[in-house]
Order: sequence, then C-alpha cells, then structure tokens
Amino acid sequence: MTKPKRIFVAALNWGLGHAARCVPIIRELQQQGVEVVIGSDNEALWFLKNEFSELESIELPSYNVRYKYSNMFLNIAPQLPKLLRILSIERNFLGHIIKSQKIDALISDNRYGLYSDKIPTVFLTHQLNIRISNPLISAAINNLNRFYLKKFDFVWIPDTEGTPNLSGELGHGMAMDKIRYIGPQSRLDNTLEANTNYDIVAILSGPEPQRTYFENILKAQLLKMPQKSLLIRGCPNCETETGVNPEIKAFANAEEIAKLMKGAKLLILRSGYSSLMDMAKVEAKHILLVPTPGQTEQEYLAERLVYQGHIMTQKQSDIDIENAWNEKENFRGFNALFTSEHLTNAVAEFLNRV
Repeated sequence: MTKPKRIFVAALNWGLGHAARCVPIIRELQQQGVEVVIGSDNEALWFLKNEFSELESIELPSYNVRYKYSNMFLNIAPQLPKLLRILSIERNFLGHIIKSQKIDALISDNRYGLYSDKIPTVFLTHQLNIRISNPLISAAINNLNRFYLKKFDFVWIPDTEGTPNLSGELGHGMAMDKIRYIGPQSRLDNTLEANTNYDIVAILSGPEPQRTYFENILKAQLLKMPQKSLLIRGCPNCETETGVNPEIKAFANAEEIAKLMKGAKLLILRSGYSSLMDMAKVEAKHILLVPTPGQTEQEYLAERLVYQGHIMTQKQSDIDIENAWNEKENFRGFNALFTSEHLTNAVAEFLNRV
C-alpha cells in the first residue's frame, strides 16, 4: 500500500484570518488523500488545533508584529530587522521539520521564511502588490515581496482571476507562470439558517494593540444604543459576558459566525481579506468595515468596496455606529464568488509535483 504524502500547512499568526482561510485548503488536501501536518504560533496555532484536533501540529517562531501607528511605514520599518531575522530562523527550522517529520511538500500562508529547495512549495497570499503610500518605499517593499515569491514553486491567490473579484489590484497585475487563482476561500457554510437574535454583530480580529482599541471603542458606543448587539472579541482566552447589552463572547466557531453574519441587521468588522471572503461566502448584507489603522491594504479594500456600493466604511478614530445603523440600507452587501473547482485543480497539480 502506498504511503500517503505528508504536506505541511503553515499559517501566519496575524489575527486569525490566515489560519481560517487555510481550513478549506486543508480539507481539500484531506479529500485528495493527503496526510496534513499543521503549523503556526500562538492564537493561530490554537485555532488550527481546535479545527483539526486529530492532526499533528508544530509550533513555529512568532513574527510578533504590532501595529501601533496609523502609518504602515512607521509600523513596519522599526520591526523589519527583527522580521528578517525571524525569516532566517524560520527557514533553518524548516530544514529540521522536513527531516524529522518526513514532510513531502509545504503550503505557506504568508510565512515568507518557509521555502525550500528540498521539497515542492506553495506560497498563499492575496497580495502580489503591497500598497504603500510612499512610492520609493513601495518599490522597495514590493521588490522584496517578489524576491521571496520567486523562491516558491507555486503562488496561490485566493481570489478569482477575472472580474468580479475581491482583491482588486492587490491580487492582480503580476505576470508570473507560477501564479494560480484558486478562488476565494472560506470555512463558513452558506446553507446554515441565519441567527436573527441580534440587530448588531461586531466581530473583532487582527493584531494587538489595535484589536483592543477597536473593542473599547465599539463597547462604549454599543452601550448607548437600544438595539440588541453582540460583540465577538476574537480572543480565545478573553472573558465572556452574558445578560448585558452588548453581549460579549470571547470567540465563536465557524457555524456560529456563519449564522450571525447572515442574520445581523448591521455587521461590523475589520476589512481584512479573510473577513471579506467570509462575508462573500454567506452573502452578508448591511456591513460597516473599519480598517485597522496603519494597514493600507485594509484601507484600499474598504474604499474599493464602498466605490462598488457593497459596504460602508469608517475610520477607527471616527466610528459612529448610530450613523451606520441609519445608513445600512444604502449598501447591498455581497454576492457569493465561490467555486471549489479551482482549488481542487490547484491541489491536484501541486500533488503531482510531490
């Protein structure tokens, strides 16, 4: 009997979005007879282990990036030497993992140090083009991005290749033979019945300390509103508060989130790409997106969707939930862009390399 191929799937711990979008990819690998080993660090590793308790897991070095300022350059520049050092540590660690765990191939979601000339590799990203306002810094960062992308055998983009699409200029416009568009990826189930128990549902995500800043702003405003509301903290180790308004939950599983996204009269989230894929999957309506300060990618995605009439957006410093509640009917939300065919084909192509 042929021994199943062992594929290492590693996700960046930058909020839970990267880990979440790996879930349908892991399931497709399992469907095609692969033995999967999962890897990440801190909350993202906890998330993957919670989703796939039966799988072997590996703790990876933490990038530990924090967003303090409302300027991408000021956030990343001081941390760049640390990040490059971690990529080197990560790459050296990978050599040990390949040998000790008998890994046959690797899929890395935005962990740039996980490339190898020993096994076939995939880099999963929605950012072929990283947006930075300063043109000189943008050129330098994107040259570095392309330098690392070239080290992988395939680059998978979780989006549609043509239009309509979710990522816009971020995930399009680069000519590279190794690029494959695998379609938007979400672990949510659109067939579940909507949970209509709450008027307003806020789902938090992303790196600290901005996640906590966002939570405090939302709680203060929701306390003053009569609508029944729920705030999901996106923090597995945080506290839950019931019997209050807003009701506060530390964490919600995929089934709960799908039902809540479908049933909320107003949905408040970050404009992270994984969140957009989730909202598109369940065809969520009446959405307020609040980009993480300093993340130009999220600002671009939100502005693009406003222009298309899908959602409304506000800056974190200017959040007005009452206004968003009054304006919610003016935005149509999402229609699904999902098909499993592209992912199935990409996985089959990749496994043929192993």
